[in-house]
Amino acid sequence: MNTYYEPIFFRILRFFYYTFIYTLMFGMGVLMKGYWFAFFVVIIWFFYVVHYNYLGGQSITIAPDGIFYYIKPFQKIQVGWDGFQKTGKILFREGLFIKESYLIANGKALYITFIPLSTFAKNWRDSDLGQQIKQYAPHLFEKEKSAQSAEEEF
Repeated sequence: MNTYYEPIFFRILRFFYYTFIYTLMFGMGVLMKGYWFAFFVVIIWFFYVVHYNYLGGQSITIAPDGIFYYIKPFQKIQVGWDGFQKTGKILFREGLFIKESYLIANGKALYITFIPLSTFAKNWRDSDLGQQIKQYAPHLFEKEKSAQSAEEEF
């Protein structure tokens, strides 16, 4: 079992992104003379900083029976290798699409359909992470090979 963690760069980037958004909201509240609104924006920003930057982060563990994806501190997703549908892209992130998975948090089951692997390795297909996934779930990469061979014929 190998565990991969979200790089500190992404955590810092996310911190500044949300700080910028909350600063804009704070400024709008002050401009509209909504001082209570601005006060609550500061409180929400404080809890964001504590939650995501001190308690939070993401990690992924590759095991023979599947992937464990942790969105700390509260969410854990466990998916067996037969639970993955395909590799793909959502916005700027590449990863694995899930047929169905259950989010284990406080006894509730919610659906999450995508695990972003590009968060953990820049070129994840060629990295150690990608090689381990290929070892346990080669069916995810067979479709890519057939698509590449079809492109080469033309």
